[in-house]
Amino acid sequence: MNHNLLRSLPRQVGDLTALAFLTLQDNQLTWLPMSLERLPARTKITLARNALALDLCASDGVAERSRLGELYEATSELAMIRDEALEICIATQDLFLPALVTLEIIDAAFPNAIAMHRKWELVVAVKHWRQRRQQ
Repeated sequence: MNHNLLRSLPRQVGDLTALAFLTLQDNQLTWLPMSLERLPARTKITLARNALALDLCASDGVAERSRLGELYEATSELAMIRDEALEICIATQDLFLPALVTLEIIDAAFPNAIAMHRKWELVVAVKHWRQRRQQ
């Protein structure tokens, strides 16, 4: 998928268990879905010349998979966890948990993935959506 002006990847890319190569050179990626960690260890990931917060490329141009965690910590994009975190927020709504408890659950599920205030924004958005829907 080189040279395609990609800005994001679907989180389902992490479910591709037979994937041997994921080449994403020369795109406009600013974040990667956390699901990439689920790819088989043998999968070679090439990320050169993107707008990522951290250069993960080794001298051979192949990303060092062990450094994906560093990228996630350096990235401030809510998009990288939004779908998974949204599922958790919606699933816990029927429990009528306080927003701070929901935030703690999200933070435990995605430690250091994004800044805490971005996680809070997501929790509040879901809480307000539910309140507006009930009115």
